[in-house]
Amino acid sequence: MTLLDQCDNLQRVQMLYNVRRKLLDLCTSAVGNTIVQHMLEKLPARQKKEIAEMLVLNVEADEVKRLCEHPSGNHVVQKMMEIPVCAEAIKANFLPYAATIARNDYGMRVVAKYVQSVEGGWLDMLRLLFPTLTFDAENMDLFDAELSETDAAVIDKEVRAILQGTSDPMVLKALLHHVLVPVAIKDAICCHLAEYAADYLLVPEAAEKAEEGTGEQKKKAEAKQADEESFDVPDFGTAASPNARRKEAAGPRARHVHLFVAAFDSCDDAQRAILWESLQAQPELLFALVSEKALVSIAVAAAKNYATSRAALAEVLFHEAADPKSKARLSVVAVAEHPVRTLLLRALLEVDAALLSKARQTELCEAALALSQSATASPVLQRLVATDADGHCAKRIYDNVKKHMAELVNHTSASYLLQALLQAYNEEVRSALIKDLMKVFEDLHKLTSYAQGSRVFQKMLTYAPDAVISRVVKKLIAKAGEEESEVDEEEAEEAKKTEEAEQKLTPKERRELNKARHFDIASHAIVSYALHAQACYVITTLLQEVRTRHMEKERKLLMNELKPHVFSLATSPWAGRVVLDTMLQHGGSKELADAMRNVVFLKAEAWLSEVSAERKKVGGMDPTMRQMLKRQRDDIQEGRTPAPESQSEGEASAGSGGKHKN
Repeated sequence: MTLLDQCDNLQRVQMLYNVRRKLLDLCTSAVGNTIVQHMLEKLPARQKKEIAEMLVLNVEADEVKRLCEHPSGNHVVQKMMEIPVCAEAIKANFLPYAATIARNDYGMRVVAKYVQSVEGGWLDMLRLLFPTLTFDAENMDLFDAELSETDAAVIDKEVRAILQGTSDPMVLKALLHHVLVPVAIKDAICCHLAEYAADYLLVPEAAEKAEEGTGEQKKKAEAKQADEESFDVPDFGTAASPNARRKEAAGPRARHVHLFVAAFDSCDDAQRAILWESLQAQPELLFALVSEKALVSIAVAAAKNYATSRAALAEVLFHEAADPKSKARLSVVAVAEHPVRTLLLRALLEVDAALLSKARQTELCEAALALSQSATASPVLQRLVATDADGHCAKRIYDNVKKHMAELVNHTSASYLLQALLQAYNEEVRSALIKDLMKVFEDLHKLTSYAQGSRVFQKMLTYAPDAVISRVVKKLIAKAGEEESEVDEEEAEEAKKTEEAEQKLTPKERRELNKARHFDIASHAIVSYALHAQACYVITTLLQEVRTRHMEKERKLLMNELKPHVFSLATSPWAGRVVLDTMLQHGGSKELADAMRNVVFLKAEAWLSEVSAERKKVGGMDPTMRQMLKRQRDDIQEGRTPAPESQSEGEASAGSGGKHKN
């Protein structure tokens, strides 16, 4: 995949022709299908079409159907549906089996992609799913007006057959999302979902008990068979997939959940009202929507897209039992820490924070310290801060956590709350938090070594005033200067010897040294931060801020510290190159960027040529390497595209052949 990303089209085509005989095997391979998908993204249009034709020419007539129903092959066909030339090539072999494929667990994904991506795909599927109806693309606006009761009954019958036959009909979901599908089709789907909502979403106790009994019988039969046989029957590749076995062990589960979500996302308010009324009419079902992991996505979709449902959902969210007569209620802290209810609480805060009473908001703020360190509850506080227009909640939360700032900066959950507070509407809270963080970040060496602390510091720099940016730059340079002044003469000599030894390192040894710097901040020098995997983003943010705020003095100070180390940045595994790219974009003029590139090229010549000291005294570096790099540098400066190596080698051989003839 890396070769496909980095090579040119000629080499990509060569790669395709090397594997073309095994293309079908690659499509059905768990790993090989990703290679084929990447080829479909990177190859020219002609070769993309050839790949699609390989699946329909000189193969069985139902080869496309087999791939669509294969656990790995369906991903390749999905990718083809996104590419017009490929979709056109396999369309004739796909449509005759589309109705059958749509009812397969893997094939339905391909059909859904066909509806979403192919022009007119939704119309083809409507004609296949409802063969007795007439769909005219030019007069589709009249379909709803001219629909008879007989045709409506046919639509209801077909929708019922599809929904009762598959566990997750992605085809109907794709039709719901498509804007050109007639309203009558969407009405039929929504009405059926509303009528059978309890049957699809609630798992009856009788079914659970029956499943338990069936499981016990299976265990007894398996134990008996194990006693009779002394060996296991080998698996010839026909066993059920791990996911299928896991679903069987889990027993009955809710069906068509994603279809309910799609209906709330894409249908109109009249259709949403039908669905919501059927859900609200059953208290047991409504309670299940807010308390069960499998169903909470429906409640979230309803809260985000149907305003009428929000008040009822906010009320049921705090119910402790399904019985509406029960007066037992959960506290808002318990709801925030609940792994399922917290999802709906976040959604309600996003759409309308007023649904949460002031008393409950205060309760959340008072428990901010404990909740901020919970991966489940911290996002609730972040939403509360983001939707707090007057800033009172942000101030209360800040007052509760400010004494523990040093602990929270590098916490995996609480650090995101600090970032949310930095973006709060309340400027008083933001300025106070920046002052506290500047005290915490006195030990930059330690805190920016971690991803959480680095992110908080980047966010602080983004929202801090110019004076804070200037202070940070001067502090970094002062720390580096103090460290240099503390080094005595003996240490300076040792450092010089170490530097000379580094210059003599082989490329492999230098790479190992760069990796060590990548994961450990070696000193207080700015280049040490720039070479670190996490701290490099702090330097990048500083460079961007001083450039966009026109702080020329600070920009020059940073660049003066970094310019002597451009080659170390260029040869860094990752972090240094990120900083170097930012330097080239935000470091100053175009001439300065060109000068830095030249420095990297010149040092690369000496590094890659690996010339010994004796040869340097005699004739310098390898002339072949020097000329090659010089030619590449000239090509880049003049905007010419470098010739491929194979072409240059061919020209050289042709020239030598001509001389030999003469």
